[in-house]
Amino acid sequence: MNYLHRTNHLLRCFLVLIVGGGCANELIAQGDSGFKFIEIKVVDPDGKPLADVEVDVDLDNMQFPMPTDEEGLIALNVPSGASSRLRVKVKHKDYVADVVSWQGGGSIPEEHTIKLEKGIAIGGIVHDQDGNPVEGVKVTAATPQTTGGVTVIQADEIATTDSEGRWRAQAKDEPTRQFLLKLTHEDYIARNSFSQLATWDQLKTLDHVFSIEKGIELLGTVTSPEGEPIAGAIVFLGSSRYVSTEDRTRLTRETDEQGKFHFGNVTPGPTVVTVAAWGRAPELRTVAVSRDAEPVSFQLQTGNTIRVRVTDPDDIPIPGVGIAGDNWRGHRSLPDTIYRGQTDEDGIWECDSMPDEAMQFDLFARGHMSSRNNLLKPGDEPHTIVMAWPLTVFGKVVDAESGLPLESFTVVQGIDWGNGQQIYWERYNQQQGSNGKYSMEINEPREGHYVRVEADGYRPGVSRKITSEEGEVQINFEMEEGSGPQGKILTPDGKPAADAELLVATPQDQVSIYNGHAQQHEGRPSAESDASGNYQLPFLDATSTIVVVRHDSGYAQVDGKTLETSPDITLTAWAAVEGTVYEGNQPVANEPVQLYFNQVYVRGAPRLYWGYNTQTDDAGRFRFDRVVCDEAYVARTIRFGDTGNGAFMSVFSHTQQAKLVPGETATVKLGGEGSAIKGRLTVPDDYTGHVTWSMASVRITEQIQAQPDSLFKALGRAIGQLGNQQRAPRQRQFVRTYASTVDELGNFAIADVAPGAYRLDVQLYPPRENDNFNWQQIGSLNKSITIPEIEEENDQDPVDLGELMLQMVKPAVPGPASAQFYSIPAAE
Repeated sequence: MNYLHRTNHLLRCFLVLIVGGGCANELIAQGDSGFKFIEIKVVDPDGKPLADVEVDVDLDNMQFPMPTDEEGLIALNVPSGASSRLRVKVKHKDYVADVVSWQGGGSIPEEHTIKLEKGIAIGGIVHDQDGNPVEGVKVTAATPQTTGGVTVIQADEIATTDSEGRWRAQAKDEPTRQFLLKLTHEDYIARNSFSQLATWDQLKTLDHVFSIEKGIELLGTVTSPEGEPIAGAIVFLGSSRYVSTEDRTRLTRETDEQGKFHFGNVTPGPTVVTVAAWGRAPELRTVAVSRDAEPVSFQLQTGNTIRVRVTDPDDIPIPGVGIAGDNWRGHRSLPDTIYRGQTDEDGIWECDSMPDEAMQFDLFARGHMSSRNNLLKPGDEPHTIVMAWPLTVFGKVVDAESGLPLESFTVVQGIDWGNGQQIYWERYNQQQGSNGKYSMEINEPREGHYVRVEADGYRPGVSRKITSEEGEVQINFEMEEGSGPQGKILTPDGKPAADAELLVATPQDQVSIYNGHAQQHEGRPSAESDASGNYQLPFLDATSTIVVVRHDSGYAQVDGKTLETSPDITLTAWAAVEGTVYEGNQPVANEPVQLYFNQVYVRGAPRLYWGYNTQTDDAGRFRFDRVVCDEAYVARTIRFGDTGNGAFMSVFSHTQQAKLVPGETATVKLGGEGSAIKGRLTVPDDYTGHVTWSMASVRITEQIQAQPDSLFKALGRAIGQLGNQQRAPRQRQFVRTYASTVDELGNFAIADVAPGAYRLDVQLYPPRENDNFNWQQIGSLNKSITIPEIEEENDQDPVDLGELMLQMVKPAVPGPASAQFYSIPAAE
């Protein structure tokens, strides 16, 4: 590599590390002052180096571009601490490559090659609600993928729309791939979750249309009590500033010279607005945002001064202690620029922009235990905070039989939250021990702490419970030999399954598999079979583990106890499900569809989740591949109730059971038969609370009448009970479910409902306050309904349920009074 080019790279990286304040804090948090050198090479599909290719580097949340040199190389010196993160993305107009990342300096290699592939053009069009193209929309895509030991970042910004609303990007040729898209624009309502689902076929046309909703403007002014404008005041929307950097920028404004501020994409409904300025007391209130709302105004009083003195347990002042205002009036919305700082050389931090009331502060410093939730009020005398010494756990790790030190092992910190749950192992923050010694500094107070030591060929060792106040604790480990299951994995037709992935689910570590592909699981127990299908897992607690095997040919789920006696695994062939969504006799395009199982969470049991979702094509068709053979259900997904940050509540509708057989494809049809129903929701005339009907859901569930047991069944059950035999569970019956959203006038409609007896359930939630959502219902309705048989084949008139009045909770009022209900009899 060219020496000057390498020197420029290293100098640039070091400058970023030294100058960037965020990195300095990160280095302190890692407790590791070392660095690690890595060279990344970018090559074309033929393996030839590519010069002058832009590489976006994200190092510990610092982003900067680096072009490759004439040998296709970039060079980086990165922190080697356990919490160091490196993310690399290559940009090229014709080629594509997965974004790769490493977490923890120990996982970062000295060399890595990124081989680009020829890309396929994908794209679409973004329109507003009136069908007009929208320019400047940022398109971000997410696809869950794992490539060997390298973690693939799930989300990445791929394009921006032009003047015609069109966007275009290069992607790998993966026809089965699904894209979850996020569309953002400063003048349009931001859907921060990846709620736009698109298939490969849709994006290859380059003409698939996505819609984005025009935001609502929020205008306002900030002045002094005398009416003088306050320039540079910080205005924040929302209850918490702990959001992504992108979202914090979107939700923050500064007033201009006239004290005015403007937001162009505010979601309608109650919104928390916080205003702060240097030398002024902050103000916070909830504002009702609507398209016809008047501008809002804030008056900031002169600020009050607070002084905080920080010492160690020996009363020696501590300089450089980080202090941050956290919670005020039940919200975490105050700006860091004013209410976050560091103590001076005398251990003093001072702020003259305080309200005349208490605020919650957190303090943190290297070499000390953090001090959380300090409720401090401004006044003439300084508050003194004593920072305790950290908890340091150290010791020796030796072989139990020989007494010799283990050359290499992993140390994981465990947390006891004090709520009766299992120990939470912080695998994302694990560290490596060597030469039989380890040392771990813990600076966050918890109910209890644990240390776990893991090494190849040994049973894991777990410490006793350690409290935060113990100071320095020596805990030694004598590791007993032992290894996890090892055996052979065979395909469904009996051949060795090479490169099969094995994932271990425990009560602490959930394995989540979506559309047959595992989510990121770095740092958790896993393995991969070799070319002959042989595998070797680390030591497992057989009583509380499930091992999941994934392979192109099939899958397996085996509990740890079974593997102890039968370590060889024969895979079951994947099933598939396909079908069509109809409304009446018309197929429904772009409709979310989900395949799910009745997976019940059992406390203390291994956590394994299989999930499948897709979207219908233009002909209403959908397909799920790599489906496990269990009792599966397929349904339309009805979204309602924007709960903030682009997330929605959802219910299933037109549910059908899928009969799954290994290696075969099941076919289901959603809708297309039955009656249409409609109705209108209302609230009592004297209800004074705010109602947003988009926060309501309507669901009807088939009522299955239990069949009485025969005489012989009843007699058998009685005999079994007399003999203390365990009663076998009843076989679950399939129950039809249907659902609908509600329009702005309270109307709802559901097509294709089968005749029968149903239970109608309506749930109404309060409108969210910006990015905060209250899960307590404010209205509900439960009643029985009957959908009659269709008498004539051409009878298309819907069943009209008429006006349905909800039972409402009165708006909350100050004081200890409990909630009261308006009593509305449910018509049967």
